[in-house]
Amino acid sequence: MVAWFLIAIATLIVFAFIAVSSVQTLAMASDAGGRIETVKRLETVASALISRAASPGNDGLIYLPVGENNPTGAGYGLPSYLGFQTQTAFGQRFVYCPFGDAGGTGTTLSIPNADGTSYSVATAAFEGRDYVVGGRPAYPGLTGQPNLIGFVMAPRSKLSAIPNCSDVVYNSTSRRFEAPDAIVRPLTRENGIDESRTIDARRITFYVSPDGTGLGGSEADPTSFATAINFLKSRQPSSMEIKMASGNYGIAANELNMSTFDNDRGTKLTITGVQNSTFIDLAGTGYVNIPGDVTMNNIIFDTDAWVVVREDASLSIKNFQAGVLQSAGKAVLRGGTNSFTRDTGTYAVMVQPGGEMFVSGTVNFANPSRYGFYVREGGELSLVNATVNFAGTTSSSYVHGIQALDGDVSVTASTLNFPNGTSHGIYMAGGDLTLRNSTMSFGGSSVSAVFLDRGAAFTMYASVLGAGTTLPNYGVRDIGARAVSGSVSEIYASNCWFGGLFSWSPSGTSGNTSDVTAAEPVPTLSASPTNTEVQAYVAANDNNTQRALYNRSNEASWSCM
Repeated sequence: MVAWFLIAIATLIVFAFIAVSSVQTLAMASDAGGRIETVKRLETVASALISRAASPGNDGLIYLPVGENNPTGAGYGLPSYLGFQTQTAFGQRFVYCPFGDAGGTGTTLSIPNADGTSYSVATAAFEGRDYVVGGRPAYPGLTGQPNLIGFVMAPRSKLSAIPNCSDVVYNSTSRRFEAPDAIVRPLTRENGIDESRTIDARRITFYVSPDGTGLGGSEADPTSFATAINFLKSRQPSSMEIKMASGNYGIAANELNMSTFDNDRGTKLTITGVQNSTFIDLAGTGYVNIPGDVTMNNIIFDTDAWVVVREDASLSIKNFQAGVLQSAGKAVLRGGTNSFTRDTGTYAVMVQPGGEMFVSGTVNFANPSRYGFYVREGGELSLVNATVNFAGTTSSSYVHGIQALDGDVSVTASTLNFPNGTSHGIYMAGGDLTLRNSTMSFGGSSVSAVFLDRGAAFTMYASVLGAGTTLPNYGVRDIGARAVSGSVSEIYASNCWFGGLFSWSPSGTSGNTSDVTAAEPVPTLSASPTNTEVQAYVAANDNNTQRALYNRSNEASWSCM
């Protein structure tokens, strides 16, 4: 009897344990599911807030809308027009922490924390809504985050305390914003690579100066150039602009050499300085290697700086100066005055295999006894409405202004100036060269305006070779070229054309044209031709056959002046 009683008691204990365990398991499952739902709602709220952000000052910088007070002790809340999205899955109010720029001004508003403290912001009205444009309290989560404009937070569970805006910190190890027992969703002007994003990308702008120590949100509060570059490297935004004040910026040699950048994201970066007043000095021989879509305006690098455009990148420059430009991607010199000044090495500007370069405006080369443009196999160089000065020094000249080895060169409505002369103005070994409505001018001793080597082809229309104070020895020099063509062009040279393709053209002297001479008459053989008649007949036919062959590769009709 006692045994049966003990068995019954044990059975009741087991069932009681199972019942309690089941309740605890259901509670844990409920908490986990609630957190997942809360995170989803936070993402929805973040997307809604960013989509409703605006730029009241029309300066391109976005600001968050003003929210509303939560019940006492629950901090600051979201705008009521977000509806049910203002609460967690457990029915708690989200905590909203909007911030503005340090220098922003407007109507003062106090943002309460759950612990009874508060911070002040400045608001401005825009199209019927108020936005937080100023006010950055000394909270740890805001340090070094000029483009952070707010947080949305929620207690981690239904039993967690309401978090404060002042509780948030940035964990540099996990690369996330965190607060005790809370879920934190940062709101920035741009997506960070270290956070999961569902919001639209926004353009980030940094204002920098040589001695800037501010947050970089405005010209009145500039940060350092290094701070902006560090943000670019660590966050890799999809669109960013750095506005540089006048002055000298000294940085480490490889500070701008971003060879480990995430290529797959792609970055649209614009760096704008003050024309003739913004200088970047890279220590030693430094490399500027920024992937993505990069634009640089009014920037002067030191003479040792190498600017490199990778094959998956593009660079657009205006009023720019550096030692060397090397492009395996797409480079655009889109006007203004661009200069390349490195005084050692082989070339100033290289188009790598498969690269493209488009040039307009003025380009100045100042590295004597070197190549100006160097176009490698499969590369393409296009000059349109450009003026290129291969200046060198008063006592030096360029080896070649443009050298192409199985690359293509096109010059349209442009002027190439060689004030101190050159070995060869344009040297082509393979590839295609085209000149249209363009001029090559020489002011010093030069071997040839255009030198055509092994398999090169040259077309020239409505252009002038050899204008200037000193005639080159040769206008067009051919050693194994593939073809020449074109018309309505003038050549000024001691010998306007010379080489195999011109074997059946008149001599390259003043008054002649480069056309293959007309077929010579073939003498009629008599009924009993003499040896002399036969020889003359055969020679005339052979000559005309040769002319016909050369007519296929020499279709040029240029005038020697």
